[in-house]
Amino acid sequence: MLSATTPGLHEARLILHPEQVAADGSVTPLPDRVVLIREEVVGSLAAGTIASGAFTTGEPEQYVLTAPVRLDGVDFARIQNLGSWTGSGRLDFTPHRADGDAWLLATFQEVHADFTGTGQDKRVDVIGAGAGSLVLARGDTALWSFASDAAGGVAAITTHGHATLRLTAIGADTLDDRIAANGLLPYAIYPFSIPRGNSIYDGHLSTAAVELGGRGNTVTAEAMVNLTVTGGAGHNHVVGGGGMNLFALTGTHDWLESGSGQTTFVEQAGSLRGDRITGFHAGDLIRFEGFGPDARLRDLGEGHYRVVDGAGHREAFTVEGVGHLVAGVDYLFA
Repeated sequence: MLSATTPGLHEARLILHPEQVAADGSVTPLPDRVVLIREEVVGSLAAGTIASGAFTTGEPEQYVLTAPVRLDGVDFARIQNLGSWTGSGRLDFTPHRADGDAWLLATFQEVHADFTGTGQDKRVDVIGAGAGSLVLARGDTALWSFASDAAGGVAAITTHGHATLRLTAIGADTLDDRIAANGLLPYAIYPFSIPRGNSIYDGHLSTAAVELGGRGNTVTAEAMVNLTVTGGAGHNHVVGGGGMNLFALTGTHDWLESGSGQTTFVEQAGSLRGDRITGFHAGDLIRFEGFGPDARLRDLGEGHYRVVDGAGHREAFTVEGVGHLVAGVDYLFA
């Protein structure tokens, strides 16, 4: 007997004993037939359930799946669009604290979700969204995987400290092998599901605009996703992708990694001290803002620099990836 109470692959073998009944009523036994029944349980009873009042969407009820799903050993409370991606519209979601510890919001064109009322250290996966907004609580771990039509879109994401955020595109990653390769858009977000539609999008039309709150956040962009990061209270780690990157953090002692695309580092007076820039390459630019008109950059050797001005700023930082910064090419004062 098959049971759906535990996740994983379940099999049962049935042996059939067919018979042929003639017109005169005589019965002739036929060779036995073996039927193999197999089911893959991708959710579990431990996953949270989402109350109907916690979200709104323009999709017909029969196209919105709220059954839990188990991925990579994690039980997700899920809201998934089963209809057309291009007609899926907008999902608005404000979860309750009792809804679970992990959420999967999948294959809506636009997602708007606020997790600040769910407690700290939760997990949020937004898969196949073209645009929207996401507010994370302290310590949350989140994934936003972009899908897109010809227009692209922006995801505005806010953190409240010690969050880990990964930004990618549906065609760029198999999400740690939890999902079949090349099978994310628009429906295939559980094991062995059949992908439909284009699944090779690399993120070049999509931008993540991240406003950091607090300190200790980690933000990583992958593929060709464009990344803008602002704010923060220091000790944050930001990694650019292959798109256009702009980092304008406001705390000290941040670690800023340039991606393979072009990166602009906006270093503001009062927040430059202790910053570390790595992966700096041709096409990248450091723009110093808020310093006095007499500000100048001193090269201290071996990647160490200091900005000084007559207003009393003496802020030291490091740059790795280039032997010497050239004025007007690698940096400028705004």
